[in-house]
Amino acid sequence: MPETKNIERMPLFFGTQGRSLFGWYHSPKNNRQSVAMVICPPIGYEYVHTHRSLRHLADHLARSGIPCLRFDYDGAGDSAGADEDPDRVSAWLASIRLAISQARELSGCKRLGLIGFRMGATFAAMIAAEMDLACLVLWAPCLRGRNYSREMKALRMSGIHEQQNSEKTDTIIEGGGFVLTEQTIEDLSKIDLHKIIPRQTKTLVVMRDDLAEASQRLDQWGEHGVQLDYLKFSGYADIVAEPHYTKVPFETIGHITQWITSALAGESAIGANRTVTNTGSIRPICKSVSMAVSAPACEGGHINHEAADIRETIYPFGENNRLFGILSEPLNDNGEKRPAIILANAGSVHHIGPNRLYVLLARNISRAGFRCLRMDLPGLGDSFIDDIARENDSYVASSSADIEHAMQALQQEVSSFVVMGLCSGAHAAFHVALDVKSQPIVECLLINPLTFYWKEGMSLSTLPSVDNSWHYYKNTMRQKERWMKLIRGRADVKAILKTIGEKTIKMAKSRIYGLLSHIKLAGPESDNLNDDLKRISNTGRKISFIFSTTDPGYEILMSNAKTAVKKLSRKKMIDIQFIKDADHTFTTSEHRNELVNKVVQHLVRWYYF
Repeated sequence: MPETKNIERMPLFFGTQGRSLFGWYHSPKNNRQSVAMVICPPIGYEYVHTHRSLRHLADHLARSGIPCLRFDYDGAGDSAGADEDPDRVSAWLASIRLAISQARELSGCKRLGLIGFRMGATFAAMIAAEMDLACLVLWAPCLRGRNYSREMKALRMSGIHEQQNSEKTDTIIEGGGFVLTEQTIEDLSKIDLHKIIPRQTKTLVVMRDDLAEASQRLDQWGEHGVQLDYLKFSGYADIVAEPHYTKVPFETIGHITQWITSALAGESAIGANRTVTNTGSIRPICKSVSMAVSAPACEGGHINHEAADIRETIYPFGENNRLFGILSEPLNDNGEKRPAIILANAGSVHHIGPNRLYVLLARNISRAGFRCLRMDLPGLGDSFIDDIARENDSYVASSSADIEHAMQALQQEVSSFVVMGLCSGAHAAFHVALDVKSQPIVECLLINPLTFYWKEGMSLSTLPSVDNSWHYYKNTMRQKERWMKLIRGRADVKAILKTIGEKTIKMAKSRIYGLLSHIKLAGPESDNLNDDLKRISNTGRKISFIFSTTDPGYEILMSNAKTAVKKLSRKKMIDIQFIKDADHTFTTSEHRNELVNKVVQHLVRWYYF
């Protein structure tokens, strides 16, 4: 296990049988305080984006001697359930109550405090109105639930699929890849923190730097005896940015920790920051839970739909258990003769995947009779990395070796593997199939890859510039208004011609090299996709792709390896499928469900019967 002088992290399932919640308990090894804290995360896309910062917050509290539990609400993260389930607000509040009970049991502390971010802060304040707490920290709270729903509606309106989903405008909001049902919207609209008075007396409100201070204050609570402190923090945009761009607000975390320590000592001063490192140990308990998956796994297929229950297991692995994952498997069918599926991180999102896509995939894959491990690579999600400066790197240099560790951990239970991933996860799956010869890999399944060869110093924001530009111009050629813009001289003709020229040269080079290689006149060339696809195929491993039609992935593949793709397609060693109008991360539930069904049907077709 990873060693540390200060803290220990413990993943666990807790709560109701068949409807379990997932959490991490961060505990100090010595100098323990008499109060434990529970972190209430935000909901929706903000939960995904703030995962890293809230993990650091929990570590920081534990290093200060304060035991801390962070957890996933019912229907969120690794917990059971889904956005579309009824009574979401009630379920989220019930999740906090269960987390408080669990933190009390684990820590032995009689007094508990709550820290919440955004809607998590709102829910924490609602819980504080019904029970006595040692302290309460509201970090960027949503003072009115109605305003939050409006923000999510505005987010959805800004999406590229708004016109296609306009019929959902009045009943469902799907902002940032997460669903608010009509009932959830109605229940949120009833929440107003100005009308809720906490029973405890020590509260810190951490205000955003991008809003007027007056709009974030809860001064009327003071009239009811609540001791209020305010802290304005900078960097709100950084903490809720896309996961690969997030910056952990260590200074604010330090202030929050110091305030809690002072509040528990009867003081109210806000002190200085403390140093944070990224080491710890994993001590798993409550390792496995069973849950039902209600969504159809392979609609129209030949799966036994009665076998709907699955088991999920906490799965630390690798050297000293420094790597972390969640293993899903069928409850009534061990699937020993079928390959296990390994999902590597999509970008810097932790193992639940963007829009919780990996949870949906893994559970439905398992419902179809396969084991599926959704894992975090080092420095991502809940896997450890020694150098904190290398944390949050989407393209992990050691990914092939790390995924091989997962295979070694699973090899006593299964006979073969399919490696799969979205975006950078596709890059990792491609290189595992190319590099790892010692493991029985039968297929790599790549979803919307943006590059096949990542180099140190490459920028995520410009990846891959030529192919992205070409894909954009190719699509706009079909639009009359774009031609009118060109005719009127309002388009950047130089940029268009430059892109066409660069793309033509790139495609010509790839075609010429492919032909020369075919007739043995060209030697091996590093980072040559034509050759590497053939190398994978020559080992007997299948290569499959699923592309969104709005994404440049297919253009990238064909401009770099058209010769190999055509040849291997004739041999049925490459399979390519498309999802019309989906974006890069399958932001809409319609496209997520279509992707899940395509993946499950593909696996069933090749490996089930």
